[in-house]
Amino acid sequence: SYSVKCSYDGEGCITEVELPDGSFIQYEYEGPFVKKVMRASKDKQGLYQYSVFSRDLMGNIIEEILPYHAGSRKQSFDTLGRRVQIATDFFQDYIPNKGYDPLGNIKTREPLFDGEKSNVSYDYNALNQLLSEKGEIEHSYTYDSIGNRYSKDGSSYVVNDANQLIQAEGAIYTFDSKGNLATKSVDGTTWEFKHNNFNQLTSITLPDEMSVSFTYNLRGKRLSKKVEKDGSSEVLRYFYLGQTELGCMDTKGNIVELRIPSNPNQPERGTFIAFELNKGTYVPIYDIQGNVTCLIDPERRKIQESYRYSAFGEEEILNHRDREIQQSSVGNPWRYRGNRIDEEVGLICIGHRYYDPETGRWMSPDPMGDLDGPNLYVYCRNNPLIYVDYFGLASEKNKSSVDESYFYGEYEPHCYCERHRDCKRGGDIATDPTLRAGFSIGGVVDLSLEVLSHPRVQGSLQAFAGLAEASAGGLATLGSGGLAAPIGWPVLTHGLDQFITGMSTAITGSHRATLTEQLLQTTGMSSEWASLTNDLLSIGGTMGGTAIVRASRTGAFPNFRSPMSSNNSRVSVNRATSFAGSKRAPLNYAPYQKVRNETAVIYGRKYTGHALDRMQDRGFMPSIVEKTIQSNVGTPNKVVGRMQFYDAVNNISVVTENGEVVTILSGRLN
Repeated sequence: SYSVKCSYDGEGCITEVELPDGSFIQYEYEGPFVKKVMRASKDKQGLYQYSVFSRDLMGNIIEEILPYHAGSRKQSFDTLGRRVQIATDFFQDYIPNKGYDPLGNIKTREPLFDGEKSNVSYDYNALNQLLSEKGEIEHSYTYDSIGNRYSKDGSSYVVNDANQLIQAEGAIYTFDSKGNLATKSVDGTTWEFKHNNFNQLTSITLPDEMSVSFTYNLRGKRLSKKVEKDGSSEVLRYFYLGQTELGCMDTKGNIVELRIPSNPNQPERGTFIAFELNKGTYVPIYDIQGNVTCLIDPERRKIQESYRYSAFGEEEILNHRDREIQQSSVGNPWRYRGNRIDEEVGLICIGHRYYDPETGRWMSPDPMGDLDGPNLYVYCRNNPLIYVDYFGLASEKNKSSVDESYFYGEYEPHCYCERHRDCKRGGDIATDPTLRAGFSIGGVVDLSLEVLSHPRVQGSLQAFAGLAEASAGGLATLGSGGLAAPIGWPVLTHGLDQFITGMSTAITGSHRATLTEQLLQTTGMSSEWASLTNDLLSIGGTMGGTAIVRASRTGAFPNFRSPMSSNNSRVSVNRATSFAGSKRAPLNYAPYQKVRNETAVIYGRKYTGHALDRMQDRGFMPSIVEKTIQSNVGTPNKVVGRMQFYDAVNNISVVTENGEVVTILSGRLN
């Protein structure tokens, strides 16, 4: 089996991951945050551990203790929550004061590696696309108005009308009918690429007659890789935690490559605490962009291998003697942005697509269509320093950067506006006041949606809805005199479940499932259906409870409100809502009013509208009227055919005619 099994706590957080070989990764939490990670053998004996020493008030890790003897890793953040420093015993990365521009782009970095400090600077155009990088690796770029790279270091790139790269830096490219890369030719040497009907890369044929083939499951995850050359073959099978690849196994079931996530609930967004490669364990050190900058031998406290990258992922590999080598000496496949690189072809596998760092482009169109922009081949909006694409579907702001507030506009193709900034066909669009106003509106909408999607906001809304549901259930139970208790109590209980869960989410900032959802999932229901069922129960409970409350009131006493005062008090109303007159005269002494109520039958007895008006004005309930008639002997009224009844306890007189209540008066009739 190549599956990964997980155990969860009551908050829905992963507490244990069982790997395909039977070994474990165990997690301990402090509130919603991971506090400690333990790597364990098959018999659950500890091999090494990692722990978080401190966090700031936003939950960002300030200091963490790395495995074995690798020391600690410290981080600093600015007032906007952007990461500005990473410090370890082996590598430091620092963004100085004013190192970010007003749009959140990184302008300068000061990496410190093995005691040597260097300065790296970046420049951008008006669309936030990277124009140049200077420092350890230097490049300059230009783009057309739809995001295609127009040149790199003065070398021109040629694209067709479908934004497919035709020629670049001496290489010629062709594409199949679905827009996937078909061939790449350099000086007469050709690489062939084949894709299936789902635009998934299935095989690569190299010039040296080596072939690499891949298989996938129905969800698009890459399951296996087979490398064949000179009659021999090697097969690797991959296993995942959610959508994130953890490692691979050989055909004998041995794990040959494994990485340990620091946060199992969102492994793609966090770092990995250790790489286990060919029976050796190494600790990766990351830079601010999220690249693995070096591997540490934690027992000897030595740098085993280090890496240098351009912004778009072109790399240099240095061994422990600081000499450049062509391939990783320890077989480390996770380097740029922590993604797996297939060294046979130089492509980086990022979820559902493959990325070519040499050209800074995807080799197949976006499976999500134009969700990430009109150009289906652009990588991270041509700004990989602040954008990241975890699964090859859509780019988003890197964790080191603040939320996006600048518009990524729509452009007209083949207008190279970097050469003439005054052109309004899609170049420096931020100079147009009309468009700039539109960008502000778009930013407000994006910000509003982001605020509403924040766990704390959603938790507050859930708590409010739960309180409303609990109130409806309680009122339904009490307002019906207990008759609706079989419905009211479950509604009240479910509402309290919603309220408590919502308050927990609002306080911790971490989503958790309600007890109702957890119970539904124990029956075999998926988490999505359990969540939907829980929401429907909440809506139905609130509406049903409200309907019961309303029915209990109108069914027992139509057109009535609860009395606002005792029998002897005076009630004043306004002409805008009644017939009492404009001077707010007391109803006990009000002149004749138009009948407001219609004749109705209550408890089997008929009441005239006039009687109902008197009862409403004086606060007499039907039960009191009925008790007065049943408990007292009637006497003839002055009006022939009518009887009158008097109740000394409530000081009420009731007049009936042929059993129908005609009027109700305070005091005793003569």
